[in-house]
Amino acid sequence: DGADPALSPDGERLYFLSFQSIESDPTERERIWFAERSGAGWGRPRMIDACIAAHATHWTFSVAANGNLYFTSETADRQDIFVSRFEEGRYLDPIDLGPSINGPGKNFCPFVWADERFLVFARSGEGTRRADLFVSFRTEEGGWGPARLLGEPINSDGHDLAPVVSNDGEYLFFLSMRDGRSRPYWVEASVLEDERPSGN
Repeated sequence: DGADPALSPDGERLYFLSFQSIESDPTERERIWFAERSGAGWGRPRMIDACIAAHATHWTFSVAANGNLYFTSETADRQDIFVSRFEEGRYLDPIDLGPSINGPGKNFCPFVWADERFLVFARSGEGTRRADLFVSFRTEEGGWGPARLLGEPINSDGHDLAPVVSNDGEYLFFLSMRDGRSRPYWVEASVLEDERPSGN
């Protein structure tokens, strides 16, 4: 019952969501699992470290080249984006990305570039019930700059979400609900750099 797969940039780990229960917690809810590539294919799936599994993860997530994992944590009335840093072979306690990323409403579907220089994600509830795509760039100080709303023709009058940039950095893919139907769309990823603040 795996869903929403995410491949690490080096292609050696496949992450996915699953509702399967575990001995320590028989509750069926979304948790992140992963399998590592081996000479014969893929190894046996394992659940992600408990510090992440304790969160109510929701929908898509993303993995940087250094293993840092960006995901959405869901509570009763919010969805916010967190990062869990990967150090010495294990994941550390997740950190809320803060108000630059997690604005009013729901913040979800994060995609981080391999070197973590930018983050694309969806947000809903900021003056509208629909989901729109935003981008934030890493600052010289190492934090995240203010999220910038992507304009037309990327964002539409329907839901726009689930962004992914191709491995070569050339194209931005996303889902858009236009004319009442959800379909995949793409644009040149250079539209993201157009939103980079001067001097950043």
